[in-house]
Amino acid sequence: MKKILILLIGLLVQNFIYAEPADVSCGIIDEVSYQNTNGKSISVPSEFDFGQTIEKMKNARKNGDVQTAAKLSSYIHQWWLEHREIKFDPLTNGSNTKAYPRMREDRRSSETPPTPLWGTDVRIDPHSTVYDVKVASLSNGHLYTIALWDSSGRAHILMHRSTDNGASWNVYWNYDFGTAYEISYPKIKIVQDTIIVSYILLENLSLNMRTWFRVTLPGSSGSTAIYYGSPTGGFNPVTYYDLDFTTDVSVYPGEEYLYATWVAANQTGTDTTWVMFARSNELNVGTWELGPTALTNTAGDNIYYSGTKIAYGSSSDRMWLISWLHPYGYPQTFDETVKGWYSDDYGSTWSTRIDLTPNDNHRDERECVIAGAHNNTNWVVLYTQMDTMTMADMDILNTYSTDDGANWTTANWVIPYTEFLPNIYVDDQSHGFFATLRQNTTSTELVKYKFGAIDDPTHWTTSITINDNTSNVSDVYGPAITRNMATGDAAIAWTDYASYIYSIWYDAGGTGIAEDRARIINGLSVNLIPNPSNGLAKLSYTLKQQGNVNISLYDATGRLINNLINETKPAGTYTLNLSNQELPNGIYFIRVETPEGITSKPMTVVR
Repeated sequence: MKKILILLIGLLVQNFIYAEPADVSCGIIDEVSYQNTNGKSISVPSEFDFGQTIEKMKNARKNGDVQTAAKLSSYIHQWWLEHREIKFDPLTNGSNTKAYPRMREDRRSSETPPTPLWGTDVRIDPHSTVYDVKVASLSNGHLYTIALWDSSGRAHILMHRSTDNGASWNVYWNYDFGTAYEISYPKIKIVQDTIIVSYILLENLSLNMRTWFRVTLPGSSGSTAIYYGSPTGGFNPVTYYDLDFTTDVSVYPGEEYLYATWVAANQTGTDTTWVMFARSNELNVGTWELGPTALTNTAGDNIYYSGTKIAYGSSSDRMWLISWLHPYGYPQTFDETVKGWYSDDYGSTWSTRIDLTPNDNHRDERECVIAGAHNNTNWVVLYTQMDTMTMADMDILNTYSTDDGANWTTANWVIPYTEFLPNIYVDDQSHGFFATLRQNTTSTELVKYKFGAIDDPTHWTTSITINDNTSNVSDVYGPAITRNMATGDAAIAWTDYASYIYSIWYDAGGTGIAEDRARIINGLSVNLIPNPSNGLAKLSYTLKQQGNVNISLYDATGRLINNLINETKPAGTYTLNLSNQELPNGIYFIRVETPEGITSKPMTVVR
């Protein structure tokens, strides 16, 4: 039904001339209105029962009674705002006399990267000064990117479209804001084959800002929006940054909610920042039923939240919002740390703050991203960690949970060189955790890819190099990742800054079983016969030394089917019988990890 309504609305607005900075009345953002629900006055009924109302609201939504669910959610949210406790937090109040800058850059001269492990990189756009790219996929595999373009001082939103799995790209939408505006934090997500983009606008004359959302239908041109609007209303004397959003389409297709988060900050005077949340009950982003709501705030010079991310996952309707804090007492006493809040009722209420990383380990944790599986209770938070005093030794760590965030465990993820700018994605069908990052080696800068098992957030492939020597790579920025819904490949876009010129690039490749060739050629020998097979195959391998053997079976999308062996074996030659009689026809992969290295063998099953 919603798709039909969207198509009808699209037909009605075909003659509409899109005026991007047009005002949408959603409330002015200031310290007082943060505690209100979108500027609306809501009276909670006298007979209101908090617990019963939550259950009624959830049942109404699951049964498709959207109006009842929205009404009850508003009551719950208002009650929560009136009764929640806002406690004094010593980490977020005070003043730092010595604090490092909010943004740090890592520049180095151009180097020739190693031979690629994926295909030949494709330059998405011929212009220079195009940067900050994000990527998403339709169900038919058509790919869309959004990026910023500074054309001789004129700010553009530039979107591209590929209908051939990234081999070639055409402009889908190019909006010229002129010299009156600046744009930041572009994002793109595709919901039920409807394109949603967001970004932040700065009005240069007034220095006022607004958050902005835009919804379009796929096609040859994106010039017509079927919906547009902002959870923060018009241009306001507030600084906004790191706008992010997610949906719960994986559970409620056709009746999905859209959830947004961002950081708001004072423009002048003493630093004050708020971690913000808002919700739209449909893709009509001109209307936001909940929020803007502040989940937390800071007060004091050089004390601030630096960014925020949000993800809906879990088989239990859980949503997590995370942010990283530059605290009081930095850097001598406290250090930057990742905080989190969760909601089990579609953002109507939120938990108290959860500390996902320590604040006194003399290590900064920042640039966090989050993703959750939709078919279990697994969550992954990736972030950059560095030495607080020197800002050196940058690694990416994985803090994960297998119980919806009741407990969090931290593990090293990529640590050999200098790693930062992680990005993570889980598709609506939960095929796996798709992740990318930037890595600085001793000689060059790389875009790296890793794939994680959806049912085991500790199980990741080794890092795979993406960018190749067709690009004069120097200063890789913001690698973004999605899953091509038609091919199953991971699709990555990134910005390359070489010779003072920005460009955006694209590549795609293996869905999780491919491994770092440097480890594959270390001496591991594996044979699989017969292949193809129709009942029984034999996997033979040789160990030159005693060590642990881990052998697993994956399907073509990278989903773990079964862990076959995970045990220590002495040196010798072994044969493993693989019965595939219960497997459907298709291509599978056998992943073998031993002290000699890691490899994978494709196994074709035919009947």
